[in-house]
Amino acid sequence: MATIHEMADYAQQRVEALCAVAPLDQVKESALTLAAAQREGQANDPCPARDETPRGPLFGFGSACVKPTLALIGEIKKASPTQGVLDPAFKHVETAKEFAAAGVDALCCWTEPQWYLGSENLFATCRLEQGKPMLLSDIIVSEYQIYQAKLLGAQAVSLSASVLDAPTIATWIALCDQLGLDAVVQASTPEQMATADAAGARIIGINNRSLTHAAVDFSNAQRLRKLIPWDVVYVAQSGMKNAQDVALMALIGADAVVIGEALMRSANRKALLEEFRSAAAEAVGE
Repeated sequence: MATIHEMADYAQQRVEALCAVAPLDQVKESALTLAAAQREGQANDPCPARDETPRGPLFGFGSACVKPTLALIGEIKKASPTQGVLDPAFKHVETAKEFAAAGVDALCCWTEPQWYLGSENLFATCRLEQGKPMLLSDIIVSEYQIYQAKLLGAQAVSLSASVLDAPTIATWIALCDQLGLDAVVQASTPEQMATADAAGARIIGINNRSLTHAAVDFSNAQRLRKLIPWDVVYVAQSGMKNAQDVALMALIGADAVVIGEALMRSANRKALLEEFRSAAAEAVGE
């Protein structure tokens, strides 16, 4: 199984190939022009900023994660490094539309092609076919990918504290602000949490599944929750398969959870989401 650093090396190769087709300056100019047009109301922005926090604004995706009850994020992916292919007959557009119709608060969709079998086209078509805010998940190693995410219609991007240092993350959060994007900073250790905090992260994602040995460890999410400042949105990711798992995440203080495999494999996605919402509300006495 590939390590996160091997994935990062491959991501850099992908960026270099993309730059050969569309140079950075060209993609940057297009993304900044789109963002400026949206700010001035001259271009459609389906999920504008709606919330302010002490650390700065939350845009469409971040706002969807902040609600009285636990927010549910549907994850669209054909495969993962730990689980392999989840659905050989994967139909991404139908999946996105079904997730949205079932009642998710937001979507996250992978563009990483080698281990998640995603693509930029897959993301863009899912974006066009439904109206929920979307997080573009990938191993981001260059500002090029952030500009590209804006052009693909993303409302948020993921930044990994296991790959990036605090100054880089802080710089790219500022870039995301300029583009009207949320930045979800991924962390899985106390050291990475410190990096995310030092960078001024407003949304932190904690992965319950180890990319090293594929095991799910909810106790890690509990330990790291204590390190997340009160004014930061906490998104729990991976491994939630049933209502009990979701209830536990609500109980430890998650603002949102990412549901991938369970939702992908469910025959009745609306009923599953309702079950998850009820379990989360009951866990916190709502």
